[in-house]
Amino acid sequence: MVGARDRRAKRILHEFVAMHAAPGSAVHTDEHASYEGLEGYQHETVQHKAGEYVRGTVHTNGIESFRAVLKRGYHGTYQKVSV
Repeated sequence: MVGARDRRAKRILHEFVAMHAAPGSAVHTDEHASYEGLEGYQHETVQHKAGEYVRGTVHTNGIESFRAVLKRGYHGTYQKVSV
């Protein structure tokens, strides 16, 4: 059963994609349920749970690397990150 928090997270994620990706753009994600129903985009997923991390040009490696570098910097270098 999907709770209010999950529905809110899905709505916020869909709004974020709409703000930052042009309609018709290719959007590559993992299989997280909040991406379901992402319409108006060329949405393709990789199935991390099944051991799939790349399928042709479909992958999430770029954003995962960015997050890892940001997280390391925040925990190891920066004292505060503000908006």
